[in-house]
Amino acid sequence: MGKHIFSIYVEDLSIVLADAQIDKEFELKDKKTHNRITQVLRLEKEDQVIFFDDHINIKIQLLDKTFENNKFIYATVLEKNENKELKPEIILCPSLIKKHSFEDLIYNAASMGATIIRPVITEKVQRKWGFEKEKERLEKIMIAACEQSKNYVMPELHSPVKLPVLLKGLENLAGKKIFFNANQKPLMEIIPDLASHKVGKICLFFGPEGGLTQQEILLTKTKGFEGCSLTKTILRSQEAVTVGLGVVRSILR
Repeated sequence: MGKHIFSIYVEDLSIVLADAQIDKEFELKDKKTHNRITQVLRLEKEDQVIFFDDHINIKIQLLDKTFENNKFIYATVLEKNENKELKPEIILCPSLIKKHSFEDLIYNAASMGATIIRPVITEKVQRKWGFEKEKERLEKIMIAACEQSKNYVMPELHSPVKLPVLLKGLENLAGKKIFFNANQKPLMEIIPDLASHKVGKICLFFGPEGGLTQQEILLTKTKGFEGCSLTKTILRSQEAVTVGLGVVRSILR
């Protein structure tokens, strides 16, 4: 078994290394990344690592000179690729839940290739959004998830909106729309239909702890969403998202 290859997000990599070529050497001045390579990951000469940003990913092999200073990374380019978004496009709409649980949810969503994340404020949501400060933290969490999973396309994270606003914005979505809540038909019943048809976009909406109200369920159905449940047991919201998104991503690939 080969040695594990770490992935590291490097902001503006596609600009800094725009001219990087296969089998050619390059140098990158980035003290933070250098410290991570040498002090945190403890990589050594000739080890391979993958750098990526929002546009490209590059596999490199570290050179001796990297370990002779504390700022510059010297390496040879082994591969250079454009980032490829997973298909189909998945618009994930999770209800806004407790902060720590929501962070776990976001990490899993980024790991499994959610394309867009649109948090939703429903009647049973009991906390406030932390605006830019919270969004910045969630973006860092998504970066960590993408590094671990090697999904190099980070989800596009939106600020939360109330349910009627979300549903109105998705009225003309050309794709499948599913909401998850207790007492709906099992997801297994629609899996054959999902698997047999090519779906370009799919929207997955998850209710909060305690579920959706009957009024919210009716409203969601009138906007073209199909109701599904996941298990006979009661899952926490972040677990439901992980299971539901995981099943759909596994089928539609």
